This record gives sequence, C-alpha cells and structure tokens, in this order.
Amino acid sequence: MVKKLTAIDDRIGRAEEHLEVIQGRLLDYYRADKCVVTGEYKPEADGLYGTVEDGVVDTPPIDPRLNTITGEFLHDLRSSLDHLAWQLVLHAQGKPTRKTSFPIRAVPSANEKGEWVGPDVAGGISNDAEALIGAAQPYQRGSACSEHPLWLLHQLWNIDKHRYVIAQGSHTAITFPVWLPRFRFSTRLESATKDGARLRVIPDDPAVNVEAYTTVQVAIHEPEYGIERPLLRTLEETQQAVRNLVEDAEARCF
Repeated sequence: MVKKLTAIDDRIGRAEEHLEVIQGRLLDYYRADKCVVTGEYKPEADGLYGTVEDGVVDTPPIDPRLNTITGEFLHDLRSSLDHLAWQLVLHAQGKPTRKTSFPIRAVPSANEKGEWVGPDVAGGISNDAEALIGAAQPYQRGSACSEHPLWLLHQLWNIDKHRYVIAQGSHTAITFPVWLPRFRFSTRLESATKDGARLRVIPDDPAVNVEAYTTVQVAIHEPEYGIERPLLRTLEETQQAVRNLVEDAEARCF
C-alpha cells in the first residue's frame, strides 16, 4: 500500500474489526435459542400444496450495541472513500476543499447542456481517477442500482447519522412435504452460525411426521429506502466493495 493510502487502509481495517464483532454478536443472538416461528399448515384440496396461516416470527429485540457497532462500521467505510477522494485530488496537484468527497450516484450527473457527465470531485482529479470513480457508480447497474454495495453503504450511512438502522429478525419460507394433514407447529433450534439460526419445524400433534426447516436471520428493515436484506451479508458486501475500490485506485491512480 502506497504511503498516502496507509491511513485509509487502517480505517478499512478498523471496519473489518467491527465486522468481526458484529459476526460474534449475531452468532450469540442465534445461539441463544430465543427465535421461534409458529403457525398453522393448511393443505390444499389436492394435497400437493399448502399454505401457512397465522405465521408469527418471535425474535428477541436487537441489542443497541449491535446497532452502534454497525454505525461505526458504516462510518469507517464511507469516510474511507471520502479520504480516498481527498488523496486523489492531492495526487493530481489539486487543492481539496470542504466539498471534496467521494460521489455515490444512482443516476449520472448532467452539465448545463443536459449532457451526462461523470461524477465530479471538488478540487479536480486525474483522468484515470475519473474513470475509476465513474466505473464504480451504482448507476452502472441500471435498474439494479439499489442493490449496488456502494449505494447500500451510502444509504445506510445517511440513515445512521440520524438514527439507528432498523434491524430485526426475519425468516425464510418453509417448504413442507406433500400429503400432510392440517397441523399447528412451532420451531426448535437445530444449529446456528454467524449467518443465521436453522430451526426445525415441530408439529403440535406428535402423530404428524414431518421434516421441515426454516432459517432466521437479522435483516435490515428499511422499506422507505427499499432495503430489505440480511444485515451481515449486506455489511460484508459493502466492506469488500470498498476494499476492492481502494486497491484498484492504488494500482491505477497512484
């Protein structure tokens, strides 16, 4: 790592330390065996399909410290990009200003003529840096830009500046075998990893013999921002995206 990027590398490293703590806290959350899914399985007339009625996901509230550490993780990554923009301006013999930051855009910018242009960085950067930043923009994914790791990072970072990012337990659908009678069920912890708790379906009626499972994960719940996805996977994707971007900048722009 070139010397002028070592501080950025250290900040990304600090984010990775936060990520390890988050992984550990999530594992403890899942291992606590307090996540339960209940409901009633109702088969269709043909017996080949069925639905779950009155489904309830009972999960303990998220520890505020997990939210705090997540916010620190987001800040370290987002500020790493702004620090990178600052160094790119200095490397181009420019003068950074209070407005110098790393742009993250869902749509391209336009000039006074209405022509699409690449993202601008206050203070000026090299052509190589412009190409790098332009290629990294979420709008490059078109309609899928909302799933771009940098866009997720930017949105979550903005949320965390004002309040905690909403994270809560959610579960995957349960696939039941065919030809089952109607029965109520709850769940029991089968196994746990940092990625979630695997729960086994337990019928209330012991005469019902069924092998079915569901998974509970802590997920981000920000429907206003269009973000409904697993917390850990989202954080891991944003961390890797920032790490890759800084490494590409080192190779191409310094």
